[in-house]
Amino acid sequence: TYDVVNNATPGNVIDAQFVNCTVGGIIQTPIVSNPTGSRIIWNNNYGGGVNCGGYYFANSIPGSGATNEPPYNWIDPVANGHTALTDLSWSGTGDDGYFLIPDIGFNFYFFGTAYRTNVYIGSNGYMTFGSGYSDLTAYQLPNVSAPLNMIAAAERDLDCRISSNADCCIYYGGNANQFVITFWHVRQYASSVYLTFQIILYPNGSPTTNSNFRINYNDDQTSTLSSNTILTSCSVGINNGSGTIGANYRYPGSHQGPMFNGIALGPNGVNALALEYGTSNGALPVELKSFSSNVQNRNVKLTWITANEVNNIGFDIEKQSFISNDHFSEWQKVGFVKGIGNKSSQTRYSFDDNKLNSGKFNYRLKQIDNNGNYNYFELNNFVEIGLPAKYNLSQNYPNPFNPMTKIDYDLPSDSKVLIVIYDILGREMNRLVNSVQKAGYYTIQFNANNLSSGIYFYRIIANANGKDFIMAKKMSLIK
Repeated sequence: TYDVVNNATPGNVIDAQFVNCTVGGIIQTPIVSNPTGSRIIWNNNYGGGVNCGGYYFANSIPGSGATNEPPYNWIDPVANGHTALTDLSWSGTGDDGYFLIPDIGFNFYFFGTAYRTNVYIGSNGYMTFGSGYSDLTAYQLPNVSAPLNMIAAAERDLDCRISSNADCCIYYGGNANQFVITFWHVRQYASSVYLTFQIILYPNGSPTTNSNFRINYNDDQTSTLSSNTILTSCSVGINNGSGTIGANYRYPGSHQGPMFNGIALGPNGVNALALEYGTSNGALPVELKSFSSNVQNRNVKLTWITANEVNNIGFDIEKQSFISNDHFSEWQKVGFVKGIGNKSSQTRYSFDDNKLNSGKFNYRLKQIDNNGNYNYFELNNFVEIGLPAKYNLSQNYPNPFNPMTKIDYDLPSDSKVLIVIYDILGREMNRLVNSVQKAGYYTIQFNANNLSSGIYFYRIIANANGKDFIMAKKMSLIK
């Protein structure tokens, strides 16, 4: 057998077999005697390479030979507020039809092309990009007759009509970090057997790197595996825009990439499986479980939880500011949080971005792995710092200081502001502010380089609507 990643013949790749992988419509046959060539083979759980459009796949079964296996983490479409299709949603019907998703919220790169709109759900167990299809055949991939630009999770004649199967439903939805299409209790046409699975798209691609996607197969919500004829009659794989490049992970009678981790002999839930495709020979370095923000006055705390990590160096925290008319500034790095590196369980991280001025902001994480590769995870919501509720003058910091210190003050209304430094005898030493300022949070810096050590006072007078706010505080200069 031949290791497609390391150009070697490994001992841990067993039962290797050729899986359809073509260029120009010509199936590439394995040539083990030519390890420097571009033709490849793989085992049932892991493989891929340049002749498959650069895609690799790995499933969640340990010991596949992959750099790391993707974890199985089911995303509940109801709990996450995803949209449910009805029988009237389809072009065609829920038996043989397709549905156009308005916008997935980010660019997803598939075979070198970016898709944010023109993304379709096919009722027969697949999704496509660019055009919708109602084809019901399980094709050996790649195939010029099959739906083009297709991710096939269980391609065959299925029935998603709620009128025929009351417990069946198709959901779609997501956030800036993932988009999920869930097939819930979909029936084989004219049969009682059913299957539950979901396709998850990730925004980690670029014009030169295809995005990752994952398929979760849920055995807890699938009819008995040992007698489920969907599993023995469907096609799983990818097909490019011309039907000439792609790969079959599973196809009846030949390619046996598993959809479940064995046949269920114990309780439901123990045989669930994840299958991930991407342009590196491993899964996503980091899977983000949640990313949220909390605002206290002018301070923002970002919190995120990773479900698992592989070779994770850490996270750059980036921010952009609202300018006007839905225009934002360029992204700027505001901090870095070191990653755990490798961990198969959850890890909680946080970052504080403090003393912001009033305004609206976006945040995102730039996750970086050991190879220099990176993925972006955006916060789902804008962060807004409102106006202060009342006037305030804060204690300078640091204090004592030499010779630089900062002073924060809050203006709930547009005000004429005067801030003056006095010595211990009450003599004016410096005017820091003497102007009309808009409502908001402010920070000024005071340089006492020309003053001698001692006790000083600073006072604010803020006038608005004929009323004065006056406050003074003491500070110590030690040289």
